[in-house]
Amino acid sequence: MKEKDPAKILGGISGGRILDAATGYGNTIMQLKDSLKDFDEIIGIDTVPAGPVLEKARSVFDGKKIKYMRMDAAELDFPSGSFDTVSMGNSLHHLSKPAQALKEMFRVLKHGGTLIVNEVYRDGQTEEEMTHVLLHHWWAKIDSKLGITHNETYIRGEILKMIGGLGLSRTDDFDITDRSDPFDRERLDMIIGTFEMYHKKAEELEDREELIAEGQKLKDMIGRKGFRWAKMLLVIGKK
Repeated sequence: MKEKDPAKILGGISGGRILDAATGYGNTIMQLKDSLKDFDEIIGIDTVPAGPVLEKARSVFDGKKIKYMRMDAAELDFPSGSFDTVSMGNSLHHLSKPAQALKEMFRVLKHGGTLIVNEVYRDGQTEEEMTHVLLHHWWAKIDSKLGITHNETYIRGEILKMIGGLGLSRTDDFDITDRSDPFDRERLDMIIGTFEMYHKKAEELEDREELIAEGQKLKDMIGRKGFRWAKMLLVIGKK
């Protein structure tokens, strides 16, 4: 288990033509853009309909070298071997068919190309990091009841097993750890804002009282133990 700065790890990689699957708001694209040695083009794909998410994505992807397309990661509309680099950041647990999405990512990757997967996991976390894991699982419970695909986070070994089954010629894995102050006021205020957003979502559900009570317990826990982002697994493989 190696811990390194992801920017240093990615800094030696020439991205070429890049596909970022399940792009969301474009966080992974921005990390690749800022960290990779160089790249020719980045295409971000997601299933989100037109609306705030898409508008945000388009503003992030403004420019000829970075594009956004609406597409399902489990059914990629690209020929095999289309990309030099294929990535996904913290989206496996948001997918209804994660294994199929990984297979599609592998299919469209060129021979000798680079696969980059970054995913939060739930085991081996400190108390401060577990506040994030438990909070994330509360979010997932509410989203799922609202019909939004959002699963609990995986165990680290489960992620490695899924990626290991693709047939990559070589993989390296690293842990990304948050070293910030767990009682940082700005961070805690942001988390409180997220609590309020999910509190409103929970009010739409029949079992809202139970969900809101669970959220309050998590809020109290964060007040006592603080908050750090849970450790994330970064896997870089070669096809």
